[in-house]
Amino acid sequence: MTVFTRRRFIAAAVCGGALASSAGAAPAAAKTHLKPIRGSWFEFQHHNQAEGVYWNPACAGFSARQWDAKIKEMADLGLEYHVLMCSALFFKAFYDTDIFPKFELACPDPIEAVLSAADKYGVKFFMAGGFYGKWDDGGIVSDPEAAKKRLQAIEELTAKYGDHRSFHGWYWPNEAFINPYYQEEFITYVNQC
Repeated sequence: MTVFTRRRFIAAAVCGGALASSAGAAPAAAKTHLKPIRGSWFEFQHHNQAEGVYWNPACAGFSARQWDAKIKEMADLGLEYHVLMCSALFFKAFYDTDIFPKFELACPDPIEAVLSAADKYGVKFFMAGGFYGKWDDGGIVSDPEAAKKRLQAIEELTAKYGDHRSFHGWYWPNEAFINPYYQEEFITYVNQC
């Protein structure tokens, strides 16, 4: 098995591209078994505000038409699967709910906008069941108040957006609870959801 470092990966990609564009067929030894990336994370606002300093304001200004264009762009790249990182963040929601106040965004319903576009372009979305508490608090998975809000959100999101063909499944954004095995509180969290 070949272990790819960044340098070897780039060299393989450049060589592979050069071979694929040559007039003759690539020799059997040069063929790789790399699979294309078929999916991506997706968000309306990035949870790490220092990292999102430039794109958070830009994304907050996106219209429904711009979200449609973004989904088309991603579909045209071959990205079939999208994972919505969160349906709420910083105690604000990306849809109408009484759980939290709504984010002030140019697009009144960004979830509807991206799911409608995804329906149109054959993209599948895994909807986020979080963050209905402090996103960076490891106790969010066992916090009873966060659990109550999360379960309410799951019901609301299903009722509001579940008819979209692109609503493909769920993503539980507190997936990093492996140390070295899934902790019992995480198993309970997933089973509740």
